[in-house]
Amino acid sequence: MKKNLLLILTIIILLGIPKETLAQENDTYIMHLPSFNISIMGNEVDNLHNRNPILVYNGITYIPVTDTYGKALSFEGNWSQRGLTINASKEPGQFIQDKSVINDINQKYHAVKPSFNVYLNEMTINNKISNYPILVHKDITYFPLVEEYLNKGLNISVKWTEDYGLIISSKANKEEVDNAKNQDINLNKILEKSIRDKLEKPSGAITKSDLLSIKSLNLSTQTLNNLSGIEYLANIEELYIDDNNLVEIQSLASLTKLKVLHLQRNSIENITPLKGLINLKELSLNGNKISSLEPLRGLTNLEKLYFTDNNITDISPLKNLVNLKSLYMKHGNNIINFSPIANYYNNLTDSDLVLNEEELQAVLNSIQSPYLNISELIEEAGQRKVINNFKLNGFYAIASNDQYNSFKKDNSIKIFDSISFGWALIDYDPDTNKSFINISSSTNEFRIPEGYNDISDYMKINKIDTNINIYASKNYEAIFSNSDELINQIVKILRGKNKQYKNLSFNGVVIDFEELPAIHKENYIVFLKKLDNKLTKYNKNLIVAVSPSNSYDFGKISEIADNIILMLHDYDIKNSAGLSVTNNKIDNPNTPIEKIKGDLINILNQIDRDKYMSKLYLQINFSISQWKVGDNAILNQTPYTPKYDNLVERIYKEIESGKNIDDIIGYDHMYQNPYIIYTENGVTNSIWYEDTRSVSAKIKLAKELGLGGISLWRIGNIPNYSSNIYLDTWDYIKRIND
Repeated sequence: MKKNLLLILTIIILLGIPKETLAQENDTYIMHLPSFNISIMGNEVDNLHNRNPILVYNGITYIPVTDTYGKALSFEGNWSQRGLTINASKEPGQFIQDKSVINDINQKYHAVKPSFNVYLNEMTINNKISNYPILVHKDITYFPLVEEYLNKGLNISVKWTEDYGLIISSKANKEEVDNAKNQDINLNKILEKSIRDKLEKPSGAITKSDLLSIKSLNLSTQTLNNLSGIEYLANIEELYIDDNNLVEIQSLASLTKLKVLHLQRNSIENITPLKGLINLKELSLNGNKISSLEPLRGLTNLEKLYFTDNNITDISPLKNLVNLKSLYMKHGNNIINFSPIANYYNNLTDSDLVLNEEELQAVLNSIQSPYLNISELIEEAGQRKVINNFKLNGFYAIASNDQYNSFKKDNSIKIFDSISFGWALIDYDPDTNKSFINISSSTNEFRIPEGYNDISDYMKINKIDTNINIYASKNYEAIFSNSDELINQIVKILRGKNKQYKNLSFNGVVIDFEELPAIHKENYIVFLKKLDNKLTKYNKNLIVAVSPSNSYDFGKISEIADNIILMLHDYDIKNSAGLSVTNNKIDNPNTPIEKIKGDLINILNQIDRDKYMSKLYLQINFSISQWKVGDNAILNQTPYTPKYDNLVERIYKEIESGKNIDDIIGYDHMYQNPYIIYTENGVTNSIWYEDTRSVSAKIKLAKELGLGGISLWRIGNIPNYSSNIYLDTWDYIKRIND
């Protein structure tokens, strides 16, 4: 047993499960993984991969007494000679899971009663007579979430919902949120005075409507050392905060309508909060302590940028900022390499770049062809031959079957030119230190399912190309050192030569290597070349899925692959620590169109566009992210991810309550993303998702750029509802070539 562990309790809930025969003293207790969803402090518990999963015995939920759970739920466990004592603690912490194993949903977990005494808030627990005893599984103590224990001073709140399953949280956190709800708008005195002067309102309450009316504000030379309350200026477009004492600027992160921002001569070191301000056209950072420009990489609308007198040595993040016309950066920094701006150097009309002969020659040597901005790329595409047949690829995963059968029934499945099956991943054997293609393990989420022949045969009859998607996200040293064997395994699978699945073959393979370290950039290219040489012998296709990462050499990949799937999505922040709340809304879209354009600028400027544009497919990911807010306090640490059925049900429920559709469904034209906001039980829910309008914007962009098609992640999650709520998305996609 581990000592000095922080306890974690979560809940027990009776689900009407038939009761098993209760074990007696010295018996083994059979526990199972829960069949329902569980979340702790807003974080979904990944029981299929959790090293210490939550378990169920006799219809009751049991929580492991480990450091992970204890920190999140305000409990601590302490060992002494008399046994284990569990006490309530004060403040909850983060819930960080160890997802390093694969658990089988059908596995039986054998547990026994502990051989030691257990005390709860100094009270002895009589483990002999309880129908729900404390149990031990593999040296980990498991505690039942039953009323008799939860009412003895544990700060645990438990709630069951049909949408999200079992929700477990710390009451300490709830009380903290409740207190926050009672607070008024909090402006520091200096900011308040400037706002009153701007509003010409010397006295009286400053309302949220007042703050939303402000479009510009000058806060320069005010001895400001914090910006508390500035997040309420949600509509501000111009903000000047020069000559103050600012060190931290997190409050600016939510001001996404900003076009002009001046922060000159402060003491700012970290500009990460600026990375989401995609509408910025002018940014002045002169005279701070900034050492990294990385957060500016995606701000492709910038036309004026100033950062003299900082600690900058690397300007590579400026490579994609092709709209820059005014750039001041050389004075007061130690920049050695100016080549990142080479492809738009000649477009600068106002700059301090008086380069010496050596610096100028280095820039000139780096110029190949000028980097084009998105408008120029679209204009160039219009001069090329129009692609008449816009292709459609769909991904099929384990959870795709129901919608696949629906599409098959109405024959709309035939709209797909290709379907890529997420049935394989590259696994790792620590005993041999080798990687291998795993397509069959029952604990493998990426596996070939039962009934695969029916699906495969239908594709062949209807002449829909089939690919097998091979996923990897780690163990790249082993992958590239064992590449020849892996490639042979891939070829066998594609040709139907796998012993276990002899009659199953594919037209091609999707290589989906994610989280690829930059040190393996060249190794990846070598791997793809060797694989392509093998596939060519058997007339098989190579498709490569890439994210917008510098770990991929897009130019070389475009030369090798038959098709490239551009995974330009999941731009939203996944942890509440990086988010701000304004008027109970969280500004955190999944796929802001300007972010997509910024990454397309980077990718398309690296490839031979005359040859390879038709190889590129823009992927659309139908993800949903939901945040719960209590008067500017975020309640969940990571987003909930409800299904579209749940989303549609909620929309119609709000309509039935008497609300108009436009009051429920919002559409942010700046981001080209929809959202809904509703309040239930005093909690405001802010949900971002995809609908027909956002999908239409992406398809339009892909066509204007001359891309070859789109890819959908995934069948099973494609909105197929009513046009009244803008979710007739599948009907729209079916007409992409009309």
